[in-house]
Amino acid sequence: MNYRVIGERTMPNELVDRHVTEYQSYTDAVDYYISVIGSVAEDICDLGGEFVITLIADKSESEFEILKRHVISTTKF
Repeated sequence: MNYRVIGERTMPNELVDRHVTEYQSYTDAVDYYISVIGSVAEDICDLGGEFVITLIADKSESEFEILKRHVISTTKF
């Protein structure tokens, strides 16, 4: 089974940055998921904006399952 980690960061100026990383191992995908949340959370707290991260398991070409999803959102004054 393949696993995808999809991260999408939206900055206050509406700039959207999207990354997709694929893994064969659930453990590797979760390790990456956790490391990304930590590093992006610091940026979002300092700069404002929103970050959505999702871990997806591809069951087949047309079927997938969302395993984890987190949203970090803040405003910058």
